[in-house]
Formats: sequence, C-alpha cells, structure tokens
Amino acid sequence: MYFSKFLKITLSALLVCVAWFENSVASKPEHTATLKILPDRCGYSEPSEFCEAKLTLRWVTNRFSNYCLYAKSTDKSQKITLVKCWENRSKARLDMDFKSAVSVYYVLKAGEKILAETKVTVAKVTRRLNRRRPWRLF
Repeated sequence: MYFSKFLKITLSALLVCVAWFENSVASKPEHTATLKILPDRCGYSEPSEFCEAKLTLRWVTNRFSNYCLYAKSTDKSQKITLVKCWENRSKARLDMDFKSAVSVYYVLKAGEKILAETKVTVAKVTRRLNRRRPWRLF
C-alpha cells in the first residue's frame, strides 16, 4: 500500500516535470530587433537652416513578420510619419534622403509593439575662426 502511494506521487511529479519541460521548450523566444542607421549625426552651417544627407538604415529581427518604420520629430509637434512597411520579412535595408532641421527618431514596429529605436542627431555646426590677435606674441 505504501509503495503504491509512493509510485503514484512519483509518477504525478514526473508528469508535471515533463509537461513543464515541453511547455518551456515549445514557447517562442522573445520578439527582438536591432535597428541601425548611418550616419547617425548630421550637421549644417549657415546660411542653410537644415541638414541634408543620404542615410542607410538596416534592421534585423528574430522572426518573419510584418514591420513598419516610423519617423518621429523631436520638435514641439512630435510629428510621427510612416516611412515604409515590409511584409513577411526578418531583415531589410533602406537607403533614403534625409532633410531636417531637428533630430529625428526612427522606430521599428510590429503592429503596435515597438521593437527598436534609433536617432539621427541634427546639430548646427559653427566654424571656429582663427583670427590673428595683434597682441599675442606666439
């Protein structure tokens, strides 16, 4: 009698362990992505009021799915625009023209889930003038 109870408990524990193991192996890995953009900095100088550049954007995910890339302005408007969408892809490359007076975030989404984000920083470049100062000896 004691042996049969022990056997039932052992078998029950074994079944629970097997079920847990199958569930953990069968679960999908977390949806991850990387998003890179080059160049990630853009400078402009007067008289221009904005930066212009050719950007190369690359993204890679660990799943085939539908993805969309959005651009989000960093000015007061926080304007979000759709750049491009891809169907049933796990990676892509996009060459695009960039023209902006403010920094821009690029966001890769799968549905409503944000997978990756990167930023193109825009800055005004000032020239440093080397003026000769008559009072300096060296």
